[in-house]
Amino acid sequence: MRTHKPDLTRMRTHKPGLTRMRIHKSGLTRMRIHKPDMTRMQSVDGINNGLSKETLESMFHDKSRRFLSNADEIYQALTCAYPPSNDVIRNRKYLIDMNSDYGYVSPHIRLAESLVQHKEHVWLYEFTYRSPNSQKREWIGVPHAEELYYQFGAPFFDSTPCPAARNLTCQVKWGTYQQWDEHDRRVARNTMQLWADFARLPACSSTFPSTAAGSGEWPPFGQNHALLNISNFVRTAHLQMTSGQRLWASFNYLNLSAPVPDVCGREVHILVGK
Repeated sequence: MRTHKPDLTRMRTHKPGLTRMRIHKSGLTRMRIHKPDMTRMQSVDGINNGLSKETLESMFHDKSRRFLSNADEIYQALTCAYPPSNDVIRNRKYLIDMNSDYGYVSPHIRLAESLVQHKEHVWLYEFTYRSPNSQKREWIGVPHAEELYYQFGAPFFDSTPCPAARNLTCQVKWGTYQQWDEHDRRVARNTMQLWADFARLPACSSTFPSTAAGSGEWPPFGQNHALLNISNFVRTAHLQMTSGQRLWASFNYLNLSAPVPDVCGREVHILVGK
């Protein structure tokens, strides 16, 4: 039996949003579900003020055209799962949710389900902490890669260069990314502790005790879709899938002509290993 310093494999999907997961040779997997890279999202005309119903419908129409013979059915499913309305703020949220769900939230869920069925141990987490000192617009929320600043201890660096001293971008942004306070440092401590505890986890383990977890233990995903929420404090929760997440988790990405799941009319089942 070996413990890891595991070999880490990084997998990325297409933008918007890069899925980052680390897969340990032992089969232990820690996965994160999160929002997409917001750089592209912020380039949408007028998005800071919300999105009109017509704009969201047009975006859904363009998205649906990628799906060959099922384009019309995909469009109907999108407008059902993320219904455009006259509420411009809600429309903007639906655009973000759709890109998040399609890009990697649902694929992560589907992969986690598949690994559990193959008797692998999987731990799922979500990072939802938004610093009170964040310089980003509030509607952006907690975008892709935001947790890296906490994972590598940026709140403790103040204005000093980051560890990757040859990376000029990192030198500029690491300690001066924003003002850091004790709330940020507490989240960073918890995040770093979780990573360290996971690295020390024995290869055969099916439990994950951690001093950073709110309950003292991070339950595996196989226990009723359990996950760990990392925010001001760390707490355990259970994944509650939205209509949009069920749509993409049950969609057959390998056969774009396959029937489109009717997420609004009946229950759908997550496809596993197909």
